[in-house]
Amino acid sequence: MLDVAASTKEAMEKFINFVASVTEGPIFNRLSSAEVRTAGIKYAKEVGLEKRVVNDACLIGKTLLYLFHRLL
Repeated sequence: MLDVAASTKEAMEKFINFVASVTEGPIFNRLSSAEVRTAGIKYAKEVGLEKRVVNDACLIGKTLLYLFHRLL
């Protein structure tokens, strides 16, 4: 299990790809801005990793939580 933190959407995509290629464990997406976390959730769904990317509910606002559930 690894935490992924990024400052941009593009960086989040690269980090998710890298972490997914080196481990089969869960990927925590909780240390970035709401915009970048949302992009990470969307990207994970696009590439079939949505079951491995975990968001920390304590840091997610209502809008982001809504988007997360809509994507699943």
